[in-house]
Amino acid sequence: IYMVMDARRTEDNSKVCIKRITKFSNEIAIAKYLTSEELLSDPKNHCLPVLDNFVDPEDSTISYMVMPLLRDFSDPEFGAHGEVVDCVTQLLEVCTLPTATPRDLLIISRD
Repeated sequence: IYMVMDARRTEDNSKVCIKRITKFSNEIAIAKYLTSEELLSDPKNHCLPVLDNFVDPEDSTISYMVMPLLRDFSDPEFGAHGEVVDCVTQLLEVCTLPTATPRDLLIISRD
């Protein structure tokens, strides 16, 4: 089962990604917290806002989180060493956020 898929938001026809999450995960609450006005004012915060979330109508143990669609981090491929360094720097900045731990990088790399 795919955990993330691309879609079009009917409300404004924007490209979004929909992520499948189990009911027992705190991911939606964490994502909403990390994109609160207070934390978004930090230039190191590169988190995407949660546009919407909803429960699967056929399986109440599954929820979906809707976020803006960007693109895969490797598309387009890195063209210079500086681009790789910038990407890794931003990923490591996750660890400096108030609620983050180095384990968060493992979560990023699995998705």
